[in-house]
Amino acid sequence: MCNTSSTSCSLTELHCDEQYTVSMTASHENCTSKPSQNATLNTGPCQPSNVAVSYNCSSRSALLTWMPSKNSKEYYGTVQAGSGDKINCHNTNPTCTIDNLECGVSYNFTVQASDGTCNSSYSDHVQFGGAPCPPDGIKVQLLPMEMEVQLLHFSWTHVTCGSIEYLLTLTGTLQGQSNLFEVSSYWTSTDFFEIPLPCSSSYTAMLQSKNAAGTSGKSAPLNGTTAPCPPSGILFSGNSSFATVSVEYVSVCHHVHCL
Repeated sequence: MCNTSSTSCSLTELHCDEQYTVSMTASHENCTSKPSQNATLNTGPCQPSNVAVSYNCSSRSALLTWMPSKNSKEYYGTVQAGSGDKINCHNTNPTCTIDNLECGVSYNFTVQASDGTCNSSYSDHVQFGGAPCPPDGIKVQLLPMEMEVQLLHFSWTHVTCGSIEYLLTLTGTLQGQSNLFEVSSYWTSTDFFEIPLPCSSSYTAMLQSKNAAGTSGKSAPLNGTTAPCPPSGILFSGNSSFATVSVEYVSVCHHVHCL
């Protein structure tokens, strides 16, 4: 409700996405006119909610989604980097794809709704970074065994995305034991890392990469085993005419023929 002595009046505290019925009356001293004919007032759309971002590191694009506003006809998405550069998108559906994002840059995503006449306020911003993809082309070289321990030399394809660091993680079993192990490298800028494992051990290797914008998911797994442990329990028997050698092989044999 508002009162005025002029021919205009401002209504405050109206809710977005609502329809109001408005009428006017005139008054002078103790007299009041009948209400005017009703007029309909539609307020502008509410700001979009539940804004979410899904980033595709391969195409360096982001899918922006949100909950639609009740009376909205179109939406405008805005992506802004810390440098102030903006990328805009427009759609009549509650989704928008943003292309040409830079790897390693953090962005603020917002959405605005429009009913064709009025625009909503901007949604709460969502910060999301152009994180790198996980490394691919992971390879392993088995180095000569020493004292029943084998050094594994892992290498991978460098990811081009600003200042990159990598984390190598191994999980598996040691010498056929049922207990699982997990061991990781430290974050490193090199494209290789060496980890020692005991003989007759199985492992799964995966890589992650990160930069200032975020951390990638895990790479495709690389499965492998170290060389088998040497046989134990060698016994010799015989005389001057013949000799017998018996060998007790270890119980764990990976991809070798055990007799």
